[in-house]
Amino acid sequence: IDLGETTELKRISTRFFNSKGQWIYPPEKMLIKTDTENIDLNIDDQGDRIIDVVANLQSATRYIELTIPNYGIIKEGRQGQGNPAWTFIDEIKIE
Repeated sequence: IDLGETTELKRISTRFFNSKGQWIYPPEKMLIKTDTENIDLNIDDQGDRIIDVVANLQSATRYIELTIPNYGIIKEGRQGQGNPAWTFIDEIKIE
Protein backbone atom coordinates (compact mmCIF):
# COMPACT_ATOMS: atom_id res chain seq x y z
CA ILE A 1 0.00 0.00 0.00
CA ASP A 2 1.48 3.34 -1.04
CA LEU A 3 0.16 6.12 1.18
CA GLY A 4 1.55 8.72 -1.24
CA GLU A 5 3.60 10.46 1.44
CA THR A 6 5.13 9.67 4.81
CA THR A 7 2.31 9.42 7.33
CA GLU A 8 2.21 8.84 11.11
CA LEU A 9 0.53 5.52 11.86
CA LYS A 10 -1.14 4.41 15.07
CA ARG A 11 -2.94 1.26 14.04
CA ILE A 12 -3.65 -1.16 11.21
CA SER A 13 -6.65 -3.41 11.60
CA THR A 14 -8.68 -5.89 9.63
CA ARG A 15 -11.09 -8.76 10.16
CA PHE A 16 -11.28 -12.30 8.87
CA PHE A 17 -14.43 -14.33 8.39
CA ASN A 18 -14.37 -17.75 10.07
CA SER A 19 -16.86 -20.35 8.88
CA LYS A 20 -15.35 -23.80 8.84
CA GLY A 21 -18.59 -25.41 7.60
CA GLN A 22 -18.04 -23.52 4.33
CA TRP A 23 -14.26 -24.23 4.33
CA ILE A 24 -13.48 -20.62 5.26
CA TYR A 25 -10.55 -20.64 7.68
CA PRO A 26 -8.69 -17.61 9.02
CA PRO A 27 -4.95 -17.46 8.41
CA GLU A 28 -2.70 -18.46 11.30
CA LYS A 29 -0.51 -15.37 11.01
CA MET A 30 -0.09 -12.02 9.29
CA LEU A 31 3.08 -10.01 8.66
CA ILE A 32 3.04 -6.21 8.45
CA LYS A 33 6.08 -4.35 7.12
CA THR A 34 6.48 -0.59 7.11
CA ASP A 35 9.52 1.55 6.34
CA THR A 36 10.64 1.17 9.97
CA GLU A 37 8.85 -1.83 11.51
CA ASN A 38 8.22 -5.53 10.94
CA ILE A 39 5.32 -6.95 12.93
CA ASP A 40 4.57 -10.66 12.94
CA LEU A 41 1.07 -11.30 14.32
CA ASN A 42 -0.28 -14.69 15.33
CA ILE A 43 -4.00 -14.87 14.68
CA ASP A 44 -5.93 -16.48 17.53
CA ASP A 45 -8.82 -18.60 16.27
CA GLN A 46 -11.14 -18.97 19.25
CA GLY A 47 -14.00 -20.10 17.03
CA ASP A 48 -15.57 -16.65 16.68
CA ARG A 49 -17.36 -15.97 13.39
CA ILE A 50 -15.44 -12.69 12.93
CA ILE A 51 -11.80 -12.50 13.97
CA ASP A 52 -10.48 -8.99 14.60
CA VAL A 53 -6.77 -8.38 14.06
CA VAL A 54 -5.19 -5.14 15.30
CA ALA A 55 -1.56 -4.03 15.13
CA ASN A 56 -0.66 -0.97 17.18
CA LEU A 57 2.12 1.06 15.59
CA GLN A 58 4.17 4.10 16.45
CA SER A 59 5.89 4.91 13.20
CA ALA A 60 5.91 7.18 10.21
CA THR A 61 5.89 5.42 6.87
CA ARG A 62 4.90 5.80 3.27
CA TYR A 63 4.68 2.12 2.37
CA ILE A 64 2.87 -0.77 4.05
CA GLU A 65 3.24 -4.38 2.98
CA LEU A 66 0.83 -7.01 4.29
CA THR A 67 1.62 -10.69 3.91
CA ILE A 68 -1.29 -12.97 4.78
CA PRO A 69 -0.56 -16.63 4.08
CA ASN A 70 -3.63 -18.72 3.29
CA TYR A 71 -4.52 -21.35 5.89
CA GLY A 72 -3.54 -23.98 3.31
CA ILE A 73 -4.93 -27.49 3.10
CA ILE A 74 -7.62 -28.20 5.67
CA LYS A 75 -6.36 -30.65 8.28
CA GLU A 76 -7.77 -34.12 8.81
CA GLY A 77 -10.79 -34.25 11.10
CA ARG A 78 -12.00 -30.76 10.15
CA GLN A 79 -14.75 -29.65 7.77
CA GLY A 80 -13.38 -29.82 4.21
CA GLN A 81 -10.34 -31.93 5.16
CA GLY A 82 -7.80 -32.38 2.37
CA ASN A 83 -9.07 -29.38 0.40
CA PRO A 84 -7.64 -25.87 0.17
CA ALA A 85 -9.23 -23.40 2.58
CA TRP A 86 -10.78 -20.10 1.57
CA THR A 87 -9.59 -16.86 3.17
CA PHE A 88 -12.15 -14.06 3.48
CA ILE A 89 -10.74 -10.70 4.62
CA ASP A 90 -12.67 -7.52 5.37
CA GLU A 91 -11.45 -4.00 4.73
CA ILE A 92 -8.02 -2.93 5.93
CA LYS A 93 -8.15 0.15 8.18
CA ILE A 94 -5.09 2.37 8.48
CA GLU A 95 -5.19 4.96 11.25
